[in-house]
Parts: sequence; structure tokens; C-alpha cells
Amino acid sequence: MSQELRMENEKYKFGKIGGITLISLVITIVLLIILASVGIYLSLRDNGILNRANDAKELTNKQTATEKINLKITTAQMNSYVEKQVMPTLKEVSEVLRNDSEIEYVTEKSQIASVKYEVGEKPKSIYTKLNEYPYEFEINGQLQLASIDGIKIEVGQKDDGNINGIQLLWSNDRPNDKFTKQTINIDLSNYEAVLIFVKARDSLTEITTRTNYTTYAYGKIGETIYCTGVAKGSAGWYGTFREASIKVDGITFGDGRYGQLTHEYTNNSAGGIPLYIWGVKKDIY
Repeated sequence: MSQELRMENEKYKFGKIGGITLISLVITIVLLIILASVGIYLSLRDNGILNRANDAKELTNKQTATEKINLKITTAQMNSYVEKQVMPTLKEVSEVLRNDSEIEYVTEKSQIASVKYEVGEKPKSIYTKLNEYPYEFEINGQLQLASIDGIKIEVGQKDDGNINGIQLLWSNDRPNDKFTKQTINIDLSNYEAVLIFVKARDSLTEITTRTNYTTYAYGKIGETIYCTGVAKGSAGWYGTFREASIKVDGITFGDGRYGQLTHEYTNNSAGGIPLYIWGVKKDIY
């Protein structure tokens, strides 16, 4: 084969390979442009990925705000029941919310954010809003959420002993006695969590010089939580501490611990006395 013929063959081969590579590159670029266009369309359309993500975030925020409001209503009900053995009125709940630093306003009329508090003696409904969330909640005379941002929500009927989906399961019939470590056998299979109402100390002898505070602890089934509290005695402030392990068949309480805030706590069954246990029903929010 002559030199000229070999050179022609090499040019042909190079041109063929180069042509195929160029066509493949063009096709790849076109496919990438098409895929990018499809991705952008799927992301930006009405039901796109970005909108769905924003919707999911909005739903999560609304659920969180709703849980906070429900918990505040429930706490007001429990405190009233513990102190007076009766449920609070809507007016009394409005006053509790009025003094809550997380609440922006409480009114009888919707969307009056310029007024901090405006509620008459016998309101049929009140409207309130948390500082950190944009949603306005309506609470009706049955102390249940009736609407969110003007959209009515289904209001379920209360069961006997049931406060907004929270059922009283146990009460301490000897609240002024010491409380040793023990297990309270309760069927919690129908509940998601529990609220434990705790008194800082047992019966205090120097009642005129001491202040005994109550508090509550919240925990889900399977968790171990810590019930804490404070009491003011003649020698200063004291702290209490008690561990509670929550299982589906009951709650195991550890030894109570009690001591001055500046000293090491010691085991003492007089500290952290459980008074009430409420079960939080599943899917109440």
C-alpha cells in the first residue's frame, strides 16, 4: 500500500471516530437540557417538589402551634381541677392565657392583634395567638379548639373524665405521705404519652415558713423522664427530683431526691410526690 493511500485511510478513520464522538456529545447535551427542563417544571409547578416541601413545613408548624395551644388549655384545666376540683370557665382560661408570655393576645373578636386582652365576663368564644406562629385559634365555651384562622375544625365530644383527649388514670389517695420507689400498674396501650402532676414535698410541718410548689412532667411511652420541683423552706430554696420510667403496662418511679439547691441531693421519699397521672390519647391533635 502506498504512502498516500495509508494517509487517506488514517484521515477517514479519524474523521469517522471524531464524527461519532461529536454526535454523541450533542445528543448527551440535548438529553441533559431536556432532563433539566423536566426537573425545573416538576419543582416549580403548582404541585411541584418545592411547593410540597413548603406545604409540609406549613403543616408541621400548624400542628406544633396547635399542640402548644392544646397543652396550655389542658394545663389550665388540670390546675383548676387540682386546686378546686372543678373545671375552669372560659373566662378563667382566658386570664391564664393573658398572663402567658408566649401568647400575643386574647380577645373575644377575631384578628384584633392591636389589643393584648379584651374579654368580657361570659364569653362564648375567645381568640388567641402565639407570638412565634401566625395562626389565630378560636377556643369555644367547651374549652376546645373551634377554628384555626377562621377555618372550623371538628370538635369531638368530651368523655367523662376526659380533658381535651387527656384522661385521668390515677390519683394519689395519700398525697401528704412519703412516696417510696414503686410501680403504678396502668394500661397505657391506648395512650401516646402521660402527664404526671407532682408536688415538690410531702406534708410540711412549718407551713407558715414554707412554700410547696407543684409541677408536671410530660413523657411518651417508652421514655424515662424526670419529675422536678422546688420548695421554699426556712433555710432557703430546696429542689426535688424523681425518675419515672414509662412503659405500656405502667410507670415505675424511682427514689425521690431532695436537698438545698446549693448542695448535693440525697435520696428521700419525701421529695417529688406524684399526685395525678393523666394519659394523653393517641392522635388527639
